[in-house]
Amino acid sequence: MQASVIDVGSCFTRVGVASALLPSSIVSTRALVNGDTDGGRVIQHGIVKDWTKLEGILNTFFRDEDEDGNVDVAQETISNTMDTGGDELATTIVQTTIDAEANSSPENETTSTSGTETTPSSSIHVKPVDIYQRYDREAPLLVVDAPTSTDKARGRMCELAFESVGVPAYYALDSLVSSVYSAGRISSYVFDIGYDSIHAGVVHDGFLFPHTYRMINTGGKDVTKSFQMYMADRGYEMSYERAEELKLKHCFAATDFAKESSQLILSPTEDNYFTLPDGHSVAPLGDVGMRSIECLFHPALARSYGVGLSDVLVDITIMCQGDREVAPLRTLPLFYLGVGGGSQIRSLPNRLYSDLIPALPVSTKKTMFANCVENAPDRHHAAWIGGSIVSSLPQFVDNNFVSKAEYEESGVAALHKRC
Repeated sequence: MQASVIDVGSCFTRVGVASALLPSSIVSTRALVNGDTDGGRVIQHGIVKDWTKLEGILNTFFRDEDEDGNVDVAQETISNTMDTGGDELATTIVQTTIDAEANSSPENETTSTSGTETTPSSSIHVKPVDIYQRYDREAPLLVVDAPTSTDKARGRMCELAFESVGVPAYYALDSLVSSVYSAGRISSYVFDIGYDSIHAGVVHDGFLFPHTYRMINTGGKDVTKSFQMYMADRGYEMSYERAEELKLKHCFAATDFAKESSQLILSPTEDNYFTLPDGHSVAPLGDVGMRSIECLFHPALARSYGVGLSDVLVDITIMCQGDREVAPLRTLPLFYLGVGGGSQIRSLPNRLYSDLIPALPVSTKKTMFANCVENAPDRHHAAWIGGSIVSSLPQFVDNNFVSKAEYEESGVAALHKRC
């Protein structure tokens, strides 16, 4: 029986079966817990904050329907919007709620947009996708785990899988390792730009070296809020959803900030205008699109702390290239894999290249630097895709998953021996 794969993130929960190219269910994590705000999120910066709600999410996908076939959970319908080139993907979410007691029809409540940048085009193709379904609790379960997860947290998730969901076998896979697998590699420098944080580290032969792991407390949410704030400074108040939509279309990473900023302000192009609420008038964005992205490279702009993405990658690279204890890290090619929704920002590879090349010592520079970020259109699902690939490999489930019998005999200690 094919294993089920689940990736519970701060913003979205992705679920599907092993060997599938994409998750069959992509549901807002907030919708599954009755629309809680940031303060009541299940996961923040990769750390589980509410285990009761997380248990409810697991049971939402794996429990049986009631006798009437009703489901007392929030559901969503997602449309994948792709441009004709196939390199850009936007996700339009229309949230609906089903009232099981009243057995009423779904009513549209909110509409938002997330994903990668899109370009105005009259030839956009919209393909509706059914994203919500039940999964067999008798199938093995693979959970994509955040790098910040502790042994205690992993053990708690294992307990929920066996005791609450009732799966016959369980495995936990680190999200950075899983993301590297999704690119068809087993070793790479990797960073994941998520909703509220960035995770970065070095994976070699399918193992994340703990001393190379770094986390930055800024993410796609901070870019959207920065965009919203800068637009308000220019006299254009807008909702978070509208700011998100404009961010996806107009934000990009600048390689020469001063030069590109002056060009956008003094000589704006047609793409650098947005439509006002009246639906007819247009106004220039100026340098808001490029300025909003800077919080990923300078967290202080988002009122956070620590260093930004480029500095973290430089630090990790220098540390690995000079590592005298782990020889494979010294010879690791300088290939940087970017995953997560935020990695789809336009010109991000060029920005990282321009930041890293001058900062790295001459002795660490290699020709492999050419491909800075893997250009995979579905890399915002990379962690789930990697889990799907791994759990579909021959004999992987039998040789690596913790069985129910092992769990009953050794408890969560059986998981720590395997994962």
